[in-house]
Amino acid sequence: MLRFLEWRVSGQYTPIGKQLNREAILKRVENDASLPDGLRFHVARSGEILMDIRNKRDVGHLGTDIDVKGMDAQLVMRLAAWTMAEIIREEGTLSALEAQTMIDRLSVMRLSLVEEVGGDLIVVATHLNATQRALVALYRAFPEPLNIKTLREATGYQNATHFRALLVRQAKLAIMHLKGDDAYLTSKGVAWVEKNIDMQLKV
Repeated sequence: MLRFLEWRVSGQYTPIGKQLNREAILKRVENDASLPDGLRFHVARSGEILMDIRNKRDVGHLGTDIDVKGMDAQLVMRLAAWTMAEIIREEGTLSALEAQTMIDRLSVMRLSLVEEVGGDLIVVATHLNATQRALVALYRAFPEPLNIKTLREATGYQNATHFRALLVRQAKLAIMHLKGDDAYLTSKGVAWVEKNIDMQLKV
């Protein structure tokens, strides 16, 4: 987004891999009265918020017992989607119907596939099969393991023997690792989930 704004005001942008001069870009954007206000103020300032969360929040959390990664991720997802929608609204050369369709898709509310309710872990993504539900639950816990019984209950799978057989098949593929009564997702498993499963539900 910063490179887009940089290109928008100068016709050039910093190559990927090179350090951006964030302050210079944002100052130039804010001072360019020819830009639409949506880009000049709202998108640019949203970029500042996104960059601050990316760069500072890991060291700014209020103590080790308070985990706000989920909250931060939701803010980033919603603000990034809003920013993209605003760029489409201001800059798009699509028809009004095409632009509206893209904006509506970006604006869809998304929910986590895995929730903790009353102390119980629940995979709410009922459209996934049992193996996929187990993988997304392990993805949420990564790099920590989940007890196999807890994992089975989270997926809603009834037969313990058959469920372990599902896990064993994934372990043979190095998607996960089984140790005693615990299941771990491997880095290969993380890559598989990120490639094949949308980790948020659309509602």
